[in-house]
Amino acid sequence: MSHKKGICVEVDVNESLGLMSVKHDGDITWDELQVLKNETWGEQAVAIEVYPPEKHLVNNGNWRHLWLLGRGDWWPNLTSETWSERETPLKSRFNAFADRCGN
Repeated sequence: MSHKKGICVEVDVNESLGLMSVKHDGDITWDELQVLKNETWGEQAVAIEVYPPEKHLVNNGNWRHLWLLGRGDWWPNLTSETWSERETPLKSRFNAFADRCGN
C-alpha cells in the first residue's frame, strides 16, 4: 500500500509478467503513476497502459495496469534516446506466464 498526496493506493506487482496493478480511489494522476513505476522498476524503465477494443475491455473498478516493456519491445520514444535494460519482450513474458498458469 502506498500513500501519495493523501491518496491511498494498493500496488500489486507481478515481476514474472512485468505487470503493475494499481488500485486507487479514482483520482490518481499520471505523475503519481510515474512515481510508482520509478519506485518499482527504476527511472530508466519503460511501461505502458493498454486501451483495448471495446470487446476486450475489462473494467472492474478503479484499477490501472502498467506493463513493463523490454529490450525487444517497440515504444514511441519521443526523445530519440535508446533503452535496452530488460532482456525479454512483453509478448514472450506474457506467453510464458500464460503457459505456467495453464491458460
